[in-house]
Amino acid sequence: MVFESLVADLLNRFLGDFVENLDSSQLNVGIWGGDVKLENLEVKETALDDLDLPIKLKFGYLSSLVLKIPWKNLYTEPVIANIDGLHLIVVPNKGVVYNEEKAKKNITEIKQKTLARLEEARKNRRKPADPTADSFAEKMVTQIIKNLQISISNIHVRFEDKWTNRHRPFAAGITLQKLDFQTTDENWLPTIHKETLKIIHKLVSLENLAVYWNSDVTLFSDLSDRKEVKEKMLATITTKNNRPEGYKYILEPIKMEAKLQLNQKPETDGSGWSIPKIDLSVDMKALALTIGKFQYQDVLLFLEAQERFTLAGQYLKYRPAHVVDYKGHYKTWWKFAYTSILEEKVRRRRRNWNWKRMKEHRQLVRDYRDAWVKHQTEKSPGSHVTDLVKKAEDRLDVFNINIARQQAEMEIDRKGLTRIEDQPQGIMGWAKSWWGGSGGSHENKKNKDVVSQFEEAMTPEEKAKLFEAIDYQENIPPTNYPKEYVENKLSFRLGEIAINVDHAVSMKLLQLDAYIAQRPSAGAINIKSGIKELRMDGCGAEMLRVRDATKPWLDLEVDTNPLHGKYDQKVALSIAPVTLKYHAPAVNAAADVFKPPESVRLNQLTAAAMSRYEEVKTRSVTGLAHAVEFKKKLVLDISINPATLLISEGGVYAPEKPTIMADLGLLTITTVDQQVQEGMDKMARLREMAYDKFRVKLSNVVIAFAEEMEKAHEAIKLPESPLHILKPTGLDIQFHKSGVEDLSLPKMRIIGDLPDIVVVISDKRLLMLMDLLNSIPRRSPKKPRKFSKICRR
Repeated sequence: MVFESLVADLLNRFLGDFVENLDSSQLNVGIWGGDVKLENLEVKETALDDLDLPIKLKFGYLSSLVLKIPWKNLYTEPVIANIDGLHLIVVPNKGVVYNEEKAKKNITEIKQKTLARLEEARKNRRKPADPTADSFAEKMVTQIIKNLQISISNIHVRFEDKWTNRHRPFAAGITLQKLDFQTTDENWLPTIHKETLKIIHKLVSLENLAVYWNSDVTLFSDLSDRKEVKEKMLATITTKNNRPEGYKYILEPIKMEAKLQLNQKPETDGSGWSIPKIDLSVDMKALALTIGKFQYQDVLLFLEAQERFTLAGQYLKYRPAHVVDYKGHYKTWWKFAYTSILEEKVRRRRRNWNWKRMKEHRQLVRDYRDAWVKHQTEKSPGSHVTDLVKKAEDRLDVFNINIARQQAEMEIDRKGLTRIEDQPQGIMGWAKSWWGGSGGSHENKKNKDVVSQFEEAMTPEEKAKLFEAIDYQENIPPTNYPKEYVENKLSFRLGEIAINVDHAVSMKLLQLDAYIAQRPSAGAINIKSGIKELRMDGCGAEMLRVRDATKPWLDLEVDTNPLHGKYDQKVALSIAPVTLKYHAPAVNAAADVFKPPESVRLNQLTAAAMSRYEEVKTRSVTGLAHAVEFKKKLVLDISINPATLLISEGGVYAPEKPTIMADLGLLTITTVDQQVQEGMDKMARLREMAYDKFRVKLSNVVIAFAEEMEKAHEAIKLPESPLHILKPTGLDIQFHKSGVEDLSLPKMRIIGDLPDIVVVISDKRLLMLMDLLNSIPRRSPKKPRKFSKICRR
């Protein structure tokens, strides 16, 4: 009876918060009977209010929710869940009113979640996870996947905004026709398995998932008739036979099929470790992304509005309530500005640097440290300790709390105290930790009723039945797989990726394949990926093509910890030569699309991006330092074949016109094998071996200019020609990176040859070259032109 109680409690709690007029007693009857069918559900407009987002729900509707749960044969028959017709309309929340109680609750929840993550990481460092518990969780998830069948259809989530740009309201949305998650046989035909299987087959089918962004539209949220809104939301879902008129799709409707094979017991399947534990194959025909000028401008304007909202968030508590307009309320708004600066800048700084406050702060941190020691080692530390912990966690920030907890951990180890989780516990203590999680006091409070039901209802017979169904035995260590066993395998095939800049440039990547094989027992992974062909067109004209269509444009392989042990990591990349024909009208049209509105100043977004870049850079340096510490052997084999750039007079490629041809040369990056010269003493040999060495070679970079393309093409091939502007050149250098922290060793050495760079041009040819460059049309900085006119030039 335990699972019935769990499902009834969770559904009542979840649906009760989001659905209007939910009949809980009727829902309980349906759950306990194993057949739940709810229709025509109205979603509460307050459903998103607790998230404190700058949006609110204007319209919500769920057509049907069906659950079929075979309680009598829960471990052998499928659990079926069908969701149909979820329609949501979300609008900006312009009337956000500060609620002190809600704001404090939100801050506390965020702080507790952060502390829970830090505490979990600290526990994992101190005591690695129990592999037996992982084995139970893995088998439990496998059993759920085996019996679960889900069907989701007719989903439409729409965001409408008439405030960001009052002259051009926009609507953005996600639509989904159908998503199925079915159990099949080995031929991928839907079936129901009642017997125990060695390999489970699951088929995931996705039909017509699309993302649209429409500018200057009629808003559904302005309609007063809810029936009409339902009809419009349903009618604008893209299906096989229905594509709504006038809709601009950022992500064109896609179809995908994924085939999943789960090998429940690789050690006893009789294949000799040849069948992976997880084998996932994903097949997608096409993926198309499109962006237009109005869409790009709306996105920037929307981001700027969110930036303003975020900036104003810290001053929301001082904002005058129920006052929206400035006119007639100037005194109120000036007081708001004065109070915001006074409280957040002047008085806050004065409070922080007050000697009395600093003394109280340090004492509170010390008291919290001592209280946390008792909290971690005593099952009943007393109310005064609990109150002190709560008081300190309310007043201190995450940084100081984390420092105090770290000091408390050191104090526990120094005194030899035993933590609560290391003290003897019963089986239900383990059940609470697994079912309830460790997400902090708030999460434990939320899960308390569910865990209590589990504890009261789980009899030894039910427990034995559960373990038998998932093929789990207590106190049995998990199987150690051999290092050569490929445990997880993923293959991905995509027929075409199309990236379109509206009325300007379109790029296609054809036949993308990816293969990933993972050997967790050896900490190894192998990735192979390739793209057959790359094409780019501008305003209907050819711009970029691979020179040899019989060879793939890109081949990539990443390999770590191979069985032969010749290296630790390898990256091999090969890119085929391409020809790029400059097309000025297409480039100008694309530049017009990505020209931001003059009013947009995304200062905060730019600062966040730079901060993220610095964070990534720091992490990269940290990762490099870690790799150097363990001295991994990295093998690079990168070959980027030359790209040829053609620029003709007038900005549009024409072989009969004067043309600049630039061959950008062959770029290779390879690992240099360590070679120690004979006769070197031990110290010199060790110093030389401390370096990782890479060779970077760029060869045959040349630029030619001729009165027609054919002559330029012939000149490019020659070592000497009067048509050369830049004679053939290149570089050949080595980068030596030290992997040892030694002040006597340079961190980096650069060794190589830089050949002569020779530019040859006469005054006559210089004038001809300037005429060609001046003939290329440029985008007008003042008067935007229509895309169709730009492309016809």
